[in-house]
Amino acid sequence: MSSRALKNAEINQGIAADPANSVFVTANAGSGKTKVLVDRIARLLLRGSKPSAFLCITYTKAAAAEMQRRLFERLGAWCVTDNETLAEELKKLGEPAHDLSRARRLFAQALETPGGLKIQTIHAFCERLLARFPLEAGVPPGFDIADEPRAAAMLARARADAALANDAPVEAFRRLAAKLHGGALEGLMDRLALRRADFHRFAEKHQGVIFADAAIKNRHGVRGAAESFARDFIAKHDWRALRDAVSKLSEGTTKDQDAAERLSAALNCVERAAHDEALDACFTFALNSDGDLRSAFVTKTLQKAYPWLEPLLRRFAE
Repeated sequence: MSSRALKNAEINQGIAADPANSVFVTANAGSGKTKVLVDRIARLLLRGSKPSAFLCITYTKAAAAEMQRRLFERLGAWCVTDNETLAEELKKLGEPAHDLSRARRLFAQALETPGGLKIQTIHAFCERLLARFPLEAGVPPGFDIADEPRAAAMLARARADAALANDAPVEAFRRLAAKLHGGALEGLMDRLALRRADFHRFAEKHQGVIFADAAIKNRHGVRGAAESFARDFIAKHDWRALRDAVSKLSEGTTKDQDAAERLSAALNCVERAAHDEALDACFTFALNSDGDLRSAFVTKTLQKAYPWLEPLLRRFAE
């Protein structure tokens, strides 16, 4: 790095470390991000901020430990260095050197802060927040966080329980086991378990696993995805009864006839394997203008004549 580039980097670091500035810093590894953060905290302490008021969030435990180590090393050095050296340090930091005794007291203040300086990972911060407000967060008071070995053991037990359950997806396990060796299969199951919330959100977004499966296949250009979606969807429902429902709805009021048209459009789109159109048509049949499930699919008059209609259509919509 040239002397000019080094000088510019030092100037930018000084600007970022100034507590008067609100900054967002992006930089490569080893370029001085931790130094800037430590400088900024030190300057805030010199200006009178209380150590208990700080909250420094990092991504890893190693980063949190390194930041805390550097800060305490600096504050500790200020306690024992001579006045001339300390004044020069403060000047380099961009702070006045008229109150050296205050700078020397910072180390003791940081050590005596209840709970210590809050330099922690985002996971530790969230754990602390949940521990303080368990009822609001819906977690048991006094809960503890499983460490990695314990979490791995719990996942292994959950996998075994799922595989031995009466409703276990035996065929799915069999197909995966045929393609993956033991370690790879366990790793896949662990990753799925850790991202189960993402999986459920994706499935809900596409109104169920069948739709979600078709969406994934269509996104990646898998041939026959729409046809497979149509076959699975048709197999899931009593198609003859649904076609009969269209006929019966057509005999009813204007509202029933409108439902017949919407249901017929949905069935036709599915049969043509028009995936996107089928989704829209099914949503139009099942949901009202607010996006909620319709409260009823058949008028009371028609319901009296054909009691089986409402349960059938509700199952289809859900």
